[in-house]
Amino acid sequence: ISVASSKDCEGIYADKILLTDEVILYPNPADSYVTISIPSDRESVYVEIYNVSGQLMIAKEMEVLGHQVVMEIDSLAKGLYFIRVALEQPVVLQLLKS
Repeated sequence: ISVASSKDCEGIYADKILLTDEVILYPNPADSYVTISIPSDRESVYVEIYNVSGQLMIAKEMEVLGHQVVMEIDSLAKGLYFIRVALEQPVVLQLLKS
């Protein structure tokens, strides 16, 4: 949301309002990157990606910008993966890499 008056000297107030408290992964399926919406005001989050055999493929601390994390997944082969987002209550999401 962005609020401004008719006077330039009063500036603009802008804020992002989240309408859900769920962690959301998109696009899904994806081929080169995924975005994870994070409903909390964290500055960073630890994310792990596992293949269907349980092998850890990617693990890294990611910066949260505007309640979102963007991860490149180019290095992953096509298939099904599980993404673990380490929040207060860890969340596991399914990803189909196309």
